[in-house]
Amino acid sequence: VRLTRRRGGMEPEPATGIPGQKTFRPPEFYDEEIHQAVRAGDWHTAWLAAWRQFLSRLEHRHLVEADRTRTNREYLAQLRGKPLPASALALLNGMVDAYDRFIYGRKSIGEPDWNLFHRQIDEAGLLLHLDGKGASERANPDVL
Repeated sequence: VRLTRRRGGMEPEPATGIPGQKTFRPPEFYDEEIHQAVRAGDWHTAWLAAWRQFLSRLEHRHLVEADRTRTNREYLAQLRGKPLPASALALLNGMVDAYDRFIYGRKSIGEPDWNLFHRQIDEAGLLLHLDGKGASERANPDVL
């Protein structure tokens, strides 16, 4: 083992958003991305940002241990280990199935698909007592 000294000021700047980042950004971080995607009708981008925001909200409530290398099914397993309402777990399972179809399966996402998904996020947020309204509701207030 060889030890060397570094001079002050020579340290590289810490990178932000490094691949494999262990935690999600604060939930509010995703608001603008969701809003812009909804305004542009880019349902795929809106879906991804809303899902990351939802996972961030779960992390902030200590319902999941964040790790961007985990799969959605691994997050579901973490949630199943918590004392949560069965209706919430069923809803979350359906949301992950939809994610698999639309994101991994590359099924085209239309506005009705997005509306249903963001209503499900809001419903899950209520069932799990996540703080604040979902950004998807703020981004598309005309949808119930």
